[in-house]
Amino acid sequence: MRRKLKKMGAFIFTASMIAMIALLGLVRIRPVEPPKKAATEKIVVNHILDEKVLDLNKPVVDLSGWQRPEDIDYNTLSQHVIGAVIRVNGSYGHADNSASKDGEDTAYKQHIKALQERGIPTAVYAFVTGENTSEMKKQARDFYRRASPYKPTYYWLDVEVTNMKNMNQGIEAFRSELEKQGLKTLVFMPKTGSCEIIK
Repeated sequence: MRRKLKKMGAFIFTASMIAMIALLGLVRIRPVEPPKKAATEKIVVNHILDEKVLDLNKPVVDLSGWQRPEDIDYNTLSQHVIGAVIRVNGSYGHADNSASKDGEDTAYKQHIKALQERGIPTAVYAFVTGENTSEMKKQARDFYRRASPYKPTYYWLDVEVTNMKNMNQGIEAFRSELEKQGLKTLVFMPKTGSCEIIK
């Protein structure tokens, strides 16, 4: 048996629904935002260089513009590594999220500064992409100009692509240009495809 809805009941029901919709409109659901870093974040220093024996179970990390500084807790990272190698030069000729068109890595300054403040030994590397000796020399000058103010522990060359018929000639042009810029002792590791340059 169906019962008739009285006018007063219908009015109260409708008014209740409108009030609930209005209330839900006022209470907005917002996504949870990550906590903002304090403007004066406390820096936790790792005294790794004070230790007589290094814990070789801890890694050396490779950081570049692909690892955004705002996504990294440098205090935590610095307690779990024994060093870092930071990319200074990326690919030349096209900009992406990690490097500008002139090859400058977008995050190397922040990475180096944050890790050095925390006592982490910091080396630098260049992703070598020159297609002739003059490009190799220019990339070497850019690399040294960008990296040398930070006094890195080592300079490395990351040679992954073959852009010249004679890559040995290209790498020698890069190396000799770095030597002209002020680097003295040079150590090559040809089997690994990288070159370590020691001041």
